Amino acid sequence: GTFDFLYTKSINQFYLTDANLQGIIGNLAGEAGRPLYGTFAAGRYTPSRISAKFGPAVEHMNKSSDKSVSFTWELKKQIGDRFTFDAAYTYSKTKDLFSLTSSIATSNLGFEPLDGTLANRNLTTSAFDFPHVIKVSGTVRAWWGVSVSLFYIGQSGSPFTYVISGDANGDGQGNDIVYVPKDSADISLQTPSQWGTLNKFISSQSCLNNQRGRIKERNTCRNPFEHFLNARLAKTFNTWSGQSLDLTLDIINLPNLINKNWGLIRQTSGFDDQTMLRLAGFDGVANRNVYSLSLPPTNKVQINPSRWQMQAGLRYTF
Repeated sequence: GTFDFLYTKSINQFYLTDANLQGIIGNLAGEAGRPLYGTFAAGRYTPSRISAKFGPAVEHMNKSSDKSVSFTWELKKQIGDRFTFDAAYTYSKTKDLFSLTSSIATSNLGFEPLDGTLANRNLTTSAFDFPHVIKVSGTVRAWWGVSVSLFYIGQSGSPFTYVISGDANGDGQGNDIVYVPKDSADISLQTPSQWGTLNKFISSQSCLNNQRGRIKERNTCRNPFEHFLNARLAKTFNTWSGQSLDLTLDIINLPNLINKNWGLIRQTSGFDDQTMLRLAGFDGVANRNVYSLSLPPTNKVQINPSRWQMQAGLRYTF
């Protein structure tokens, strides 16, 4: 049995902002004071830029807030010369200001959900946070020297954030997190009769329902827990002078091979953001944006990750 503890603290970690914005020029009081970096006119926001000759000027800097902690317990056991068993559980928590998911600076700035202000984002759950991971494997030497192995991995679903399609704060980016309304009077809908549909959607998910009356915190929604079961058949043929030939057959997603309705991977969002509302205008009386619905299907089966796969391998050792 083993136990591992790991704590990580970032001393110099990438942080990005737009240096060609004048800064916060106002707020939307009707959306929990969402900071504004531009003005609304002619059906859209126009960023208030220092120089109108240029678009975003991505400034790179370092900040030191990111951190993570993890605990791992593992048990291994060999029974005779025929059976081995390994089981491990990891609990972890990872928080960051910026989950860097692209190799391109403009993509990182434009697609990372904005929690807080451009200059001071809030330290919240990272897109790379998987708090629970379970791994169990076993190998048995069966008939005719063939080894049969099973590998199970269970892990928390990936976190994601519900966002608005369109630039809702005037910074020139489309990465604004939704404001979760308390009731029908707390949001301006392009079609007010759709409140019932929106309210039902919010009530069906605790990550939204528990945050009514505020701009949702980044990455507090999560896809369903995921289960993976793979198998391997292996046979070694001894040749000469200590050399050998290994044949292997790997079956990935064994349950789906047995039954097409098993081993299915379900997700609401395949990335770290998911559109929920669409910017449709501005309500000058309530000092807030007007939205239309763009609700996604929840827990939808992902076709490619759910398919079973099989691969054969050959290795000669000398």
